Amino acid sequence: MTEDEANSDDLKEMPHNVVNIGDYRIERTKSGYDGIAIGKDCPHRSLVMDDNGHTCTCDDCKKQVSAYWALGMLITQYRREYEKLRRMQALQRKRETKTLRLKAAQTIETAWRRRGTVPTCPHCDRGIFPSDTFGAVGKALELAEREKSPPKKWTGAATAEVVKITE
Repeated sequence: MTEDEANSDDLKEMPHNVVNIGDYRIERTKSGYDGIAIGKDCPHRSLVMDDNGHTCTCDDCKKQVSAYWALGMLITQYRREYEKLRRMQALQRKRETKTLRLKAAQTIETAWRRRGTVPTCPHCDRGIFPSDTFGAVGKALELAEREKSPPKKWTGAATAEVVKITE
């Protein structure tokens, strides 16, 4: 395992015919197991391994299955769970990104939900209501405008003033 692989917490995509479990590697040259159990009546999902007789028996239907079939079933199930884990990891990464993107919107929404106050604009000190529309201006134009007449010094969102609503 390389240093990059050890430092990465992302699950890597494996070739379809290879399963790596720690230091162990199992490679299939030809897949005969397609998810269908030996008997169509029982999927053989509860196997019992007998260490004395070196046999594998289904605990549900009590039929013996070959060790090769049991290993193939285990590899297939491992592959399914690994892919499921990769999908969940990608979904979690997407959710974290979305949360970061919406943080500003959530902050302003929290300020708007307060009963007696509304947030203020950091530049003009006027209240901003949810019904106010937001426009857009080009970055270059806004930067040029700010250079001409810099706005008052803004100390940041943590110390932003709040306008009282008179009822």
